[in-house]
Amino acid sequence: MSKITISQLPNVDFNSFTESGNDLTVTRVYTGSSDPDVSRNDLLALRNAYISNKGYYQSHGLKAGADNGKGGTYDIITVTTIDLNVTMQNGYYSVMTGSANLSAIPLERKTVKISTGSPDLEETYKTWWNHHVVSTTEGETITEANWKAITDGKRPAGAADGVRWVKTNQALKAGEFIILRADMPGTQSYLHPVNEVTETLYSRQESVVKQILLFDGWRRAPRNHAGVYYDDRKDNENWLIVSATYRKVNGWYEATLKYKYAEYEWNEKLYPTAEG
Repeated sequence: MSKITISQLPNVDFNSFTESGNDLTVTRVYTGSSDPDVSRNDLLALRNAYISNKGYYQSHGLKAGADNGKGGTYDIITVTTIDLNVTMQNGYYSVMTGSANLSAIPLERKTVKISTGSPDLEETYKTWWNHHVVSTTEGETITEANWKAITDGKRPAGAADGVRWVKTNQALKAGEFIILRADMPGTQSYLHPVNEVTETLYSRQESVVKQILLFDGWRRAPRNHAGVYYDDRKDNENWLIVSATYRKVNGWYEATLKYKYAEYEWNEKLYPTAEG
């Protein structure tokens, strides 16, 4: 094996190294010895450095005063480096993780049927779910069929003047009476599954991750460095990037994008679509 050298530590005779890696990084530990003339400051000077094409400084060790068997002493030096172990495409590499959470959504937003096999669960929002029918005439009558036939919040069909919908969390006006009660009084929201995807990107160029951060607040289906989508839901209108951050780690940059999926699509008047 050719001699191991670290140019920043010319007085250290490195004699071996170990390597371990995973899908993302590779770590190497170099071991050597020197006369007791390598100070702690020499080792600390390696911080933030790219070390002789061996990776970025991660840590070091210094064992001073080992017996060399000849009446003298020497220092045992270890230097640990770390580097990315991935192939960049389009200037970066990315991995994704997903989660499913329950989020409270206003009841009025249940406008998309979710196929469950249960007709009740597949219903879309009806005004009578959380609205009473009230009247200024206590003896007013209205059929439940007419009441439930209206879903847009207008005055119930066949109702006389003074009959209107009132949300169950709102107070009645003076002189009003409830003539038909809401089907789900007090229910103003419902829990709905919300899928989220976190994409972690790695790049050696700060400019690349800064460019990616510009997607924050844009509609974009999650896809990785190779353009492979996270799943079969590839419609940009349903995905929104809700968070974007980055930081420097050793000698590269890591950016984190968080995507949120909406069954109802994100309003194109409020959120632009990211191209590419």
